[in-house]
Amino acid sequence: MRAGSATYVAAVVIVLAGCNVTSSGGDGSGSDGTVPDRELIATTEQALHQFWAGRVSGWVDPVWSFYEEAHPPTHSACNVANWNHNSFYCSTDQHVYIDLDLVSYLDQKFGSAGAVWLLAHEYGHRAHDEMRTTVRGIGEELGADCEAGVFVSALNDGGYPVTLSAGAVREMVGAVREFGDKNWRGQGSWFEPAAHGGPIERTAAFATGWLTGEKEYCDPYTKTGPITTVMVGPHQYRPPPDADATQLTDGSVRIKSLYYPDLVVDLTEVTVDKGNAVDVLAGASSAYFSGSSVRYVGNIEAFAPIVNQSTASVRYEQTLQTTTVHGVVVLLTPGDGTGVMFDAYLPGGVPDDDAGWNEVGNWAFSALWGMTE
Repeated sequence: MRAGSATYVAAVVIVLAGCNVTSSGGDGSGSDGTVPDRELIATTEQALHQFWAGRVSGWVDPVWSFYEEAHPPTHSACNVANWNHNSFYCSTDQHVYIDLDLVSYLDQKFGSAGAVWLLAHEYGHRAHDEMRTTVRGIGEELGADCEAGVFVSALNDGGYPVTLSAGAVREMVGAVREFGDKNWRGQGSWFEPAAHGGPIERTAAFATGWLTGEKEYCDPYTKTGPITTVMVGPHQYRPPPDADATQLTDGSVRIKSLYYPDLVVDLTEVTVDKGNAVDVLAGASSAYFSGSSVRYVGNIEAFAPIVNQSTASVRYEQTLQTTTVHGVVVLLTPGDGTGVMFDAYLPGGVPDDDAGWNEVGNWAFSALWGMTE
């Protein structure tokens, strides 16, 4: 995916595949009378097996156990207080329990992509078990959201029985936000039982996996404590978990990736013209780099709107003394004349083709999703 020009992708399932499914009874329809798309469930399970078996040595699939809220399972190795509107992975019996009524709800509200996200999230928990990741709590939940994003990124590349087309990622992000903790109180909630993270935390985790396409970016979620909110002017921002955030004297924030230590993202509050990010970025970036030796590379490109915001990006090259820096500038603005500039840069030679630009741009974009609307 070229930095700044992500392709949105909605599940169009055309193949029925066998899968490891157990059922607790009922006729396969939700309690509201709707019938979940069993082809969607089957092909998603096949795609998840294909994805994880190719990445984890000795991979063993979980057992899928589907149920209706009117006919919940009579037992589970995990202590379940409420079966309604709930799906989960039980590491004790290695079952993934899926509420068909919840699948129907997601399908009705977010399209079939919402159900794909749910299945991918629960499979992410199984992946943690297979990779011997023992953390519990919110780090595990955000890690599973991130792993779901990596899986969706792979679907976008093709070669899986689930085919994606325009609209799916937007629908998935909607589902992720829907299931963010509504009473989230920031880092004070980090160690609370059953905490999953607020809408921003969960969206940022999913986006990190989707944009990078690498499960290594998800590891920090399972190894970190609370994510501390920093301020960029009046805007709240949650850095990625694999990052060190420093507030600079001019009010901007510098983020350094612990995964890629040479990669830096500077966040600066800016005043820009009113309007769409694509239309205003040229003037905003010129003002931002005024007096510098920046040479622009490529055109201004649009990125996905992020909850009442619009974004655009442009690549650049800059020589600082004897060092050449290559970067991607991203403007996020609600269109009212305010905004935040994300400046992601990496020293070294010209990135090879699009791959090098992706590394810089994708990290900037995954960082961007931590901004509060």
